[in-house]
Amino acid sequence: MPVVGLGTFMSKGDEVEKAVYSALQLGYRHIDTADLYMNHERVGKALKRAIDDGIVKRSEVFLVSKLWPTDYRADVMRPRVEKMLSDLQVGYLDQLLLHMPEAWDYPGESDDYSRFFPTTTEGLPAVNASHDLVDTWRVLEGLCEERKVRSIGVSNFDIVRMRHLLRAARIKPAVNQVEVHPFLPQKELLEFCRDEGVAIVAYAPLGAPAYP
Repeated sequence: MPVVGLGTFMSKGDEVEKAVYSALQLGYRHIDTADLYMNHERVGKALKRAIDDGIVKRSEVFLVSKLWPTDYRADVMRPRVEKMLSDLQVGYLDQLLLHMPEAWDYPGESDDYSRFFPTTTEGLPAVNASHDLVDTWRVLEGLCEERKVRSIGVSNFDIVRMRHLLRAARIKPAVNQVEVHPFLPQKELLEFCRDEGVAIVAYAPLGAPAYP
């Protein structure tokens, strides 16, 4: 996994397509996206154009995406991953992450951004408290064994949830992608993951622009 990568959060349309293509031209080989970002098709177009133009080979690019917690059900995960691969125009992902450390209710298929944030009748986040993330992890392990994805990991997991997953995992999470920067050093989490052999991928190294 290349040390420096291009994140595509809050980037859509022509903007993200140009950014990914330019990044590959400049030498970036680690591209990070997610189902939440709703930009898989444009990232895929940029990657395909860079390959067609001889800038990179597919094997040289470390492509990462993430599953959103509304899609942690086994019957939803596999079709979602197949759509990711189709939209990105690739045969496999180098890494697939669980975007958040809890499952939410599945609201059904929709192109509307609101599908990512289902709520209860009281207007609260529709968290599926009965869902065990180990069940979701088993599906990821299967996808990894089938080579649909080459490695699997998590994002935004704290120590408690990491411990729960590590106790049951047949394939250990390769990474935990979390916000890390001088104002949020997360030393205890970093030390725990290091001791467990889980790499930390730091996002928002200068702080998260979308949040105070």
